Amino acid sequence: MLREEIEALHKAGLALGGSLDNAIVVDNDQVLNPTGLRCPDEFIRHKIMDAVGDLYLAGCVLQASFRGHRSGHKLNNQLLHALFAQTSAWQDMTNRQAASAAA
Repeated sequence: MLREEIEALHKAGLALGGSLDNAIVVDNDQVLNPTGLRCPDEFIRHKIMDAVGDLYLAGCVLQASFRGHRSGHKLNNQLLHALFAQTSAWQDMTNRQAASAAA
């Protein structure tokens, strides 16, 4: 999280529990946490977990592949909206799975 974003969140009364113990804080190109990153690819791991969480909000199991380039919460949300708006791009497998289990 960028240092200036944290200051704005705190002024708005948000993210009050955030600290250098539970968030990575960056100012320009410098990580402000005294211990640095937990692993060299921590930012990549965070982006992957963000995408997994965002796609989970679809509310169903997705049998799909995902390739994101500089994606974020807003873009991932737009992806789900576009996917579900195009009914030929997906199908609900709930009834098929229930029928298979009953057979």
